[in-house]
Order: sequence, then structure tokens, then C-alpha cells
Amino acid sequence: PCVSTLLGRGVLTAKDCLYAGVFTGAKGDPLAEFLLQSDLLLVCGAIHSDSNFAGYPQLLTERPVIWWDEQ
Repeated sequence: PCVSTLLGRGVLTAKDCLYAGVFTGAKGDPLAEFLLQSDLLLVCGAIHSDSNFAGYPQLLTERPVIWWDEQ
């Protein structure tokens, strides 16, 4: 399944297969529990910043994370 960040929300649509929605990173985000149950995060193009993950820092520390970007 795939989720997007607020800045990447135009990359996927609800019509895309396995699209779960937009993760805001804020406390209480409805997708947080879904992501917290993952075995691996593949993060494509998302900015590694507090604005994306501040509410759930354990997303980046309690499972493998693969960062993919152009920089």
C-alpha cells in the first residue's frame, strides 16, 4: 500500500491501486497506525524533516527505512 505526504499528494490519486491516503505527520493522523504496523518504509522524494514526521518519530527508528531522492 502507498501513502503520500502533503507535498506529494498530487503524485497518487484515490484511483491508484493500493492508495491509502495522505499522511500529515501530525498527532492523531488516521494513517499513523497503518504506518506504525509496517515492516519497512520506502520513502521516495519526501523531505526528511520535522514537518513530515514530528508527530511520529518512531516511524523512522523502529523499522528499516529506505530513503530515495535525487540529492
